[in-house]
Amino acid sequence: MGYWITKFDTTTLSAVSPMQDVGVPAANAPGIETIGGAVDALGSDTARVSLPYRLNVRAEDVQQSLAGMKTAYYATRSMYGKRAKLYRTPDGTSTASEWVYARLVGIQAQRDGETQLAVPYTLVFDVYSHVWSGTTQTATAAMDTSGAVSVACRNNGNVEVRNPVITITAGTAALTSVTLTANSETALTWAGTLAAEKALVIDCGARTVRNDGADAYSGLTYGAAHAVSYWVGLGATATTTLSITHTGGVTGNVSVTFYDGWV
Repeated sequence: MGYWITKFDTTTLSAVSPMQDVGVPAANAPGIETIGGAVDALGSDTARVSLPYRLNVRAEDVQQSLAGMKTAYYATRSMYGKRAKLYRTPDGTSTASEWVYARLVGIQAQRDGETQLAVPYTLVFDVYSHVWSGTTQTATAAMDTSGAVSVACRNNGNVEVRNPVITITAGTAALTSVTLTANSETALTWAGTLAAEKALVIDCGARTVRNDGADAYSGLTYGAAHAVSYWVGLGATATTTLSITHTGGVTGNVSVTFYDGWV
């Protein structure tokens, strides 16, 4: 069955008498009312989902004995309060092909005295991800003496991805600066010393920079051409080229890891 929520963390959700929220939640579109009408503060940018948003999954625990009913329902209730990955399948062929981070914040249940071996319930989730993450993608390119390298990143999903992780590994020589540009909207520069054969990890979703595991955020600056509130965006159903110039670090490499993004 397409667009079906299948699993929370490691627990497969019941598919008995199901009813699920599979629509798109409200977008965060901050319109501003004026005397002459209204102003769309986002302009041409795509509105993102307001977080967290509520998602309900209704189903039933059905067993053949009271002991089995007790075990199944206690297992369902044990997920209460947990934050984990919530999975869905878009085409019915995989039980864990797309996911978001969610927290189970409520379990609504009612029953009558005539039904002893079934408990209908609704799982209430708060979702904390803008998009559903699909297949993992990794794009790589080698650095050389030219001091410039381009990495082509293909996002096969239908929504922009703004949380790629960029790993720059120095080669036999230390690296002292990196400039990253993309889409005529991203312009970031990191200055510092990355020792030979060590890695600089730029996490665009968490907005962290680590030099061989140590915090190196203080070396990051925005260029004059940086025109967006996020660091890097990989367009929907498109290939985005990240252009990186560097000083030193020859024979090293650049790796970009991300998930196809789906709404």
